[in-house]
Amino acid sequence: FTCAEASWDYRDAGDYATNPDPSFLGKPLQALFTFANRLGILSEDRVILSEVGIYTNFYLTTVTTFLDSDPIDIKPLNGFDKWLYAVPLAEKVILFSKKGQAVFSGGSLLTPKTASLDAATRYPVLEGCEPTLVGDNIYFTGPNGDHSRLYEYFIQGDVEAFRAAEVTSHVPKYVPNSIGHLT
Repeated sequence: FTCAEASWDYRDAGDYATNPDPSFLGKPLQALFTFANRLGILSEDRVILSEVGIYTNFYLTTVTTFLDSDPIDIKPLNGFDKWLYAVPLAEKVILFSKKGQAVFSGGSLLTPKTASLDAATRYPVLEGCEPTLVGDNIYFTGPNGDHSRLYEYFIQGDVEAFRAAEVTSHVPKYVPNSIGHLT
């Protein structure tokens, strides 16, 4: 292991027009995650992933052709505000915003051509309490007035329908709204 500040790769091919800077530069980063041998970054309403196997490169390696290993920069999804959290689950990444959840995936081989971001569900999310993966389920909190709701998020059956069950529905005033961490 080496624990040090990362030195990010520079643009080796093209110019600002043909190989622009990654969209997260100069903007706040909400979350970091790894997925399909790429480093993922959530910045405002964008999802950005590094080149395959090179977590420090967010530029194209060539501007003459698109490679399957090139970085990925997904545009905003209508109806969602900034992304707060990313949780890899079953060959997908579940993204959380205050307004709901979306699914980032790329099929059997994640490439810039196969990458997709699709709305999944509209369960409200509390900012400040990161969702937690437990087995094949994701637990997250949502607002409930002066209290919080705890949800169990899962993929339902072979149809890949995304659902959440409210775990605290029988005790709506049990979980305070100041929850900051799930374990």
